[in-house]
Amino acid sequence: IKYNRSISGRLMVKVLIVSALIFTLTFTIFLGMAADKMRDEASKHAHIELSNTIHQIDAVLHAVEIAVENTAWIVPHQLSSPEFMYDVTERLLQNNEFIYGCAVAFEPGYFSSEGHYFSPYSYRQDNGEIKSMQLGSDTYDYHYMDWYQIPKLLNSPYWSEPYYDEGGGNMIMTTYSYPIYDQLGNMIAIFTADLSLEWFAEQVNSIKPYPNSYNIMIGRGGTFLVHKTKENILTET
Repeated sequence: IKYNRSISGRLMVKVLIVSALIFTLTFTIFLGMAADKMRDEASKHAHIELSNTIHQIDAVLHAVEIAVENTAWIVPHQLSSPEFMYDVTERLLQNNEFIYGCAVAFEPGYFSSEGHYFSPYSYRQDNGEIKSMQLGSDTYDYHYMDWYQIPKLLNSPYWSEPYYDEGGGNMIMTTYSYPIYDQLGNMIAIFTADLSLEWFAEQVNSIKPYPNSYNIMIGRGGTFLVHKTKENILTET
């Protein structure tokens, strides 16, 4: 009887060990499958959120392009009144609250009465009030800036890489540039609309597929445009 009990005990221990191993293996597989499912769900959710955000940003960019094109046509018809250009830039901002700044930057010395630089510029202050200024000067020669030169060389509209506009908007922004031509087909000015990079950051950072996640956005050259470490923006790739 003792011998049988000894065999039964050993068998029971073995059965318990095997059962424990099977349970542990099954539980581990289950956890792995659950983790994979959670990752898949988080990834799908992130893709949906990203897609929605891209559509929102694209809609705003397209709205900027339409607003500029629907306003720029006025410029060639008002060349007899250079001061009227301030009304044009202010009107664009009044009708499009998501645009930070607007300029009509003319070719060097286009108006003899206005000197070498003439670029009426309107922008929003923090309180929402619209202010205007003459943008060009010896310390701010816009004729050599990317937002002016590239669309002029390409002979087509152009979205600039984000940049810090020191002396103009004095903030990180991206600019949509639209060339304007006279009746002879000569370029006379670049019509611009500025979007704040802070607005882009708010849109991108609104994506939160799961806790502790964060987002980045990079430009054409790989430079960080949105990053959780602000010091990396426009300085690291």
